[in-house]
Amino acid sequence: SAVIVEGKVVSKTSFWNSEHTMIYTSNEVEVYKVFKGSLQQKSINIITVGGTIGNRCIIASHLLSLEKNQVGVFFCEQGSKMTRAFPSALPTFKVY
Repeated sequence: SAVIVEGKVVSKTSFWNSEHTMIYTSNEVEVYKVFKGSLQQKSINIITVGGTIGNRCIIASHLLSLEKNQVGVFFCEQGSKMTRAFPSALPTFKVY
């Protein structure tokens, strides 16, 4: 993992990929502690597979799903097509 952090999910936003074939969710995580790597900001985005947009819902039961106010330790990696699909001023990661 490039970055390991402890933090709390403070907001969630679901979005379509560019092909409009998959829904992902951007989970904004307020970082409490950095165990590995370095961050310039106090929050990051963690992208997870699945979410709800309007009356469309995708559930990936075997993958990570986060809820608002959930606290955890996140092992994060950069550089995936799914993390580039969500424009954000915050560093954006996928979990490992």
